[in-house]
Amino acid sequence: MKSKFNPIDYMLVAYKNYIGNKYELSLRGDNSDITILKLESFCKALVSLMVFKGFNYTLKRCNDKFDIFCDETLIITYDVKTVQNIHSETSLKFQLFCEWGLLQELNIKKKCLVAI
Repeated sequence: MKSKFNPIDYMLVAYKNYIGNKYELSLRGDNSDITILKLESFCKALVSLMVFKGFNYTLKRCNDKFDIFCDETLIITYDVKTVQNIHSETSLKFQLFCEWGLLQELNIKKKCLVAI
């Protein structure tokens, strides 16, 4: 029997791996160090799924923001506002899923612009 790939579970496991033993604190803490680590782990989880799916995505930190690139084109920039309201695993999964969908849509738009 073939199992189905679940992108939400993949990103959640990736997030937990990146944030490490501060996972529980990331869901209930709001200090700036945890928020930056939370944002970094969030962005890394998104990028890791896109790379797993065959896209050439990279992540670069610029101050307290994270830029996501596809090839050498800036796709999107995330700041701490993205993760400020994530206080449960359910909201984390939902936000990851929404942002993953946005990355896919932005990638399609990038391809259209390159074609023009």
